[in-house]
Amino acid sequence: MATIISGKVKKHLGRGKQLGFPTANLDAETHAEEGVYVGLVTHIENGLPPLFVRKLWPRKAIMPEQKYLPALIFIGSAKTFDEQERKVEVYILDFTYDIYGKELGVELIKKIRENEKFDSADELIEQMKQDELFARQFFSSYNPSN
Repeated sequence: MATIISGKVKKHLGRGKQLGFPTANLDAETHAEEGVYVGLVTHIENGLPPLFVRKLWPRKAIMPEQKYLPALIFIGSAKTFDEQERKVEVYILDFTYDIYGKELGVELIKKIRENEKFDSADELIEQMKQDELFARQFFSSYNPSN
């Protein structure tokens, strides 16, 4: 059974954006294990921004029934930055729209790694690039109907 997490997108420190991976921080509780997951954004309150939908239209031939947005989801505390607070952060691939204050729903599909503490922000960024590459490869052949 899939794990679904939903909550309002709230402002945090903006660190993800500074690192090159802007995340939507969800005000949500979950019992899912800490780690990094590939998943799908299944709901954005009031739908997708019109410009994003128009940009998505050419991809219709690839995924004619696309109703979801591919994402990486981090659950846990930011160990690299010595934080204790457990959080849910969603990095939506190729998505840069302001969705603060909107309800967001995500479905966890597959855990790809544990939550880790890195020696520096640069090491974390390199791992995040690898996570993104994994996600793009995963979604290039993913069929949500299976």
